[in-house]
Parts: sequence; C-alpha cells; structure tokens
Amino acid sequence: METLKSLAKFDYDDEASRRTLAEMLHKAGKEPEAEQYARQALEIDVSDAAAQEVLRESLRAQNKAKDLDELAM
Repeated sequence: METLKSLAKFDYDDEASRRTLAEMLHKAGKEPEAEQYARQALEIDVSDAAAQEVLRESLRAQNKAKDLDELAM
C-alpha cells in the first residue's frame, strides 16, 4: 500500500493506482482512506465503475447516508 501511496502522491494522473489503493484500503477496513483515494480516482475519471463502487461501499461502511444520497443525484 505504501508504494501505491507514493505513486499517487507523485503521479497526479495515475487513476489506476488510486483505484487499486482504494480497493485495498476498503478490504482492510480503512474506510476513510478508501473513500479519499476512490474520490481522487473519480476526479481523474468520473466514469470509473470500480472506483464508484468502492466509494459507495466505503460511504456505507462509514454510515454516510447523506453523501450516498448526493451520489445518487
């Protein structure tokens, strides 16, 4: 995970690293960080379905119903 964090820090357009990192963090139960990296991936490509799903799952895990509602709009 640390390697991916370094890549994300220095490569501003690396969507794949951010998405992968978000997925790994979500699986590790680190939802706030998973949310952060999923949002960053979506800033690069809003149509990334995998990043969208990780974002939804991390928001659900954090009981952020308001944020989930905003995504549905």
